[in-house]
Amino acid sequence: MLHILRQSWLAVALTLVCSASAMAQNSVRAFHIGNSVTDTLRFTQLRDMVNANPGRGKTYVFGRHTIPGSPLEFTWNNPTGGFGEPSFYNTALPNNDWNVLTLQPFDRSVNNDQDYAQRFINLMRTRPGNANAQVYIYQRWPRRESIPNTSPTQNVPINYPQVYNQTHVLDPNSPGYYGINNLETKGFYDALLARVRQNNAGTGPVPLMIPVGDVLQEIDARLKAGQIRGISGSTRPTLTPGILDVNILYPDGIHFGNLGQFIVGTTFYATMFKDNPVGLVVPASYKSASDNAQYRTADFNFPGVVLDPSLPTITNETVEDLQAAIWHVVSNHPNAGIPEPAAMGAIALVGAVLMKRRTKHAS
Repeated sequence: MLHILRQSWLAVALTLVCSASAMAQNSVRAFHIGNSVTDTLRFTQLRDMVNANPGRGKTYVFGRHTIPGSPLEFTWNNPTGGFGEPSFYNTALPNNDWNVLTLQPFDRSVNNDQDYAQRFINLMRTRPGNANAQVYIYQRWPRRESIPNTSPTQNVPINYPQVYNQTHVLDPNSPGYYGINNLETKGFYDALLARVRQNNAGTGPVPLMIPVGDVLQEIDARLKAGQIRGISGSTRPTLTPGILDVNILYPDGIHFGNLGQFIVGTTFYATMFKDNPVGLVVPASYKSASDNAQYRTADFNFPGVVLDPSLPTITNETVEDLQAAIWHVVSNHPNAGIPEPAAMGAIALVGAVLMKRRTKHAS
């Protein structure tokens, strides 16, 4: 009888261990749908970062369909618009193997976004090999308001936690357009993810979140507290003059330069691969000028790359502190898919029980 019980406990322990280790992801084949905010993660640069760290044993293959300024609804209704790699979504999703699909909501209500998100998910799953692909909702950041009658356009520094944590008002009937207190808040993304999960209950892995908005809130707090080292020369207006905050990442109202791109790309890396990014070598392509200066400008000199002596400068310590902030959020986020500490505790508890039983039996 004791032998049978020990086997049962062992089976439980192995199940928990396998469940936890299954969370690690070494090969990601991801298709990304969105607009210039999705392009902010810089697909080829993210691939360069994966390749620049061969000791991690990761591979990243990407596809994308992005249309500047477009909600999911517009992209679905314009299947040959914008940019598609290896092709547009209508052929790329059902004709290629993917194990990750990321969807970027934009300027629509929860009701509208969950509808069109599901259309993309269903199309991807028409290919049997994609049945277990992990779906992620891309949680982004709020826009900054523009100052009227300024040329070039200037933007008001954002009080990030105040705007981001406003109560989201769910209106299931409205198509929903831009409202700074409605569609770009933490509550919006939580409500959308809940609906997407409801729609996919019992079908494939539980949908998760790429928590960029929450990462930026953490970085904002750490900047204000002086916990991000090595940033010098930043002249962008911040909420409180003389105190750095997340406003240093915004060249305009919504887009990010190369430092913000690195943060977004690293958050995608940490979430999709479920891997601590601290210590990742940052490739030169993330440090340099973008392929689209209109939306993705280079605005910081990274270590080892001086693009312009007049630009602010960051150090290796800056990179390390940002990587640590990203992992702190991702690894503890309830919707990012990293193993819960409780699960690891359960494994340790089962192991201790097994050891105790084995010792008692031996004596």
